[in-house]
This record gives sequence, C-alpha cells and structure tokens, in this order.
Amino acid sequence: VVAALTHYIRPGFAALAEASAALQQRAGALCDAPSQAALDDARAAFADTVRAWSGVEYIRLGPMTEDNRADRLYFWPDRKGITLRHVQRDLAAEDPSLLTVEGMAEASIAVQGLPALEFLLYGSGAEDLAAAPAGYRCAFATAVAKNIAAISAAAAAEWQAEEGFSALLLSPGEANPLYRNAEEAAVRITDIPGTGIHALRDQKLLPVIGSGPADARPNLAPFRRSGLTNVALLNNLQGLKMLADMGGISAATRDRAPALQTAIDTVYSNSFAAMDSVEGLLGEAAADPERRSPVNYLALLTDRLRSLLQDQMPGELGMKVMFNAYDGD
Repeated sequence: VVAALTHYIRPGFAALAEASAALQQRAGALCDAPSQAALDDARAAFADTVRAWSGVEYIRLGPMTEDNRADRLYFWPDRKGITLRHVQRDLAAEDPSLLTVEGMAEASIAVQGLPALEFLLYGSGAEDLAAAPAGYRCAFATAVAKNIAAISAAAAAEWQAEEGFSALLLSPGEANPLYRNAEEAAVRITDIPGTGIHALRDQKLLPVIGSGPADARPNLAPFRRSGLTNVALLNNLQGLKMLADMGGISAATRDRAPALQTAIDTVYSNSFAAMDSVEGLLGEAAADPERRSPVNYLALLTDRLRSLLQDQMPGELGMKVMFNAYDGD
C-alpha cells in the first residue's frame, strides 16, 4: 500500500493536476488571442491531460469517489450520446451561468469533463475557435477546462494529505471504518489492475469492435474526435501495469507464483505490441477487415489478462476478491 501510494498513485494524480492546470491556461490563452496556433496549443494540452487521466483512470477509490469526481472528469460510457446532446444544447442556449465556477459545478456531469471539452475543441464548429473575436464556445471550453483543473487539483491534494483516505489505507485497524487489517487495504490496491482490465475490455473495447467488421461501432470509441483513442487505451494498459510494478504487486506475485507473473508480463507486452500495430484509430480499424487482425488479438489478450489478474492472482496471493467500483448493484 505504501509503495503504491508513494510511487504511483500520488505522482499520477499530481501529473493529472499539472496537465489540467496547463490545459486551463492554454484554453484561456486561446480565448484571449484566438489563432490556429493557440488552438493547436490548447489541443496539445488536452492530449497531455488525456494521457495523464488515462494513467490513473481506474484508481476508483478514495478521493475519486468523493463529489462524483471520476464521472465529472470522464462521463463514460455514454452510449446514448448524452454528452453530445447536452453540449450542443448549451452551446445553442449560450447560458452565461455555465461560465461561472458555481454554474459549471451544478451543471450536468455530461458537460463538466473531458468528453465535453473534446467536442468543444474538436467537434463540428471547433474551427471557429481559431478566429477572432472569441465567442461563447471558447468561453464554454475554458469553463470546462477550469472545472477539470479544479477537480484534478482537489483529488491530487486529497491523495497527498496525510489524513483522510490515505490515513485509512495506511492505518487499518478495528476503529478504521473501511479497513480492519492490513490485508484488506492491500487487497483493495491489488484489485485495481484486474478490475481495470475488466472495465477496459467490457466498456471500451468490446462495444466498439463488435463480433466482426460489420458489427463494429467506431463512433463509440473513446476520444475518437481528437484521434486519441489508441493513446488513451495504451495509457490505460501501461498505467495498470506500472501500478502493479511500482506498488509491489508484481514482485509479490513473482515471489509466490513466478510462472503466473511471467505470463502476466508476457500478455502485457503483447498487448502493448498489439496496440502499436493497430493501423489508424482502433474503432476504424475494427470496421475494416484488412486492418482488424490486431484488434481481434487485443481482445483475446485483454480477456487473458483479465483471467490472470482476477481469477488466478488473488488465489496465489491468498487474497479474497472485494467489491469494487465496477460491480454495480
């Protein structure tokens, strides 16, 4: 638990806070002096924030469960297109209350985070952001970026604090409302990679690729408008492995079940290679018979990885699987 907090979780959320602060600054600069260069800068900062977010996305505990932070940052999956409808509605209405901190905090979570900002920066009409004078769309984008930065900073600060949730993780005991002993705290951390892979496969990969090219749904792919689908998925995978490696999970598994850890490392490595070999965006490749092969392979690898991490690893480590943020009711 100490290793995971020190080496991955706290630095990961600090990186998210830093990236989103830069995003807020560049969105504001775009509105102050609209140009194609300023829009490119804002989009680059958005990409940096997506990378940082994707590395910690599946750490759905503690500060990320407070104030609905995870869903406010990333309202996903959104198979009914709620974000698009709400953003387009608010753009048409030009509601000035959304441009205030208080108004944005009370708005639909669908317009508060990264998917909404992606449409504002990349969706239909986004080219107008490069032209002066700056209009409501730019102000709206800046308000969303400011909200993302505020949520990220609050989460990072809570992870860094010695009291609060970190204290609960680090000081299990009979008086602790969440973790009665060290094993329960360790299980909560150890469970993250498996549940993360499970969610990635079920929520992001399978709905997009379908059973074959004709059944693929590229429009469901995360961050497709910005062209960051593959980047986000790769950072999801890399982040989960880095948490396991830096948090001592991999070392514990290697000590007790070396063959299992070797298998986990191999499947991760093959997954990274499969992602790298996808030609174009994953959703589009899934719909193209000539480009689909690496996507199919990735689906098989993530299923294998889920089995290794959720079905085999807990038993080898003598741990009982707990409920998590993806178990539903």
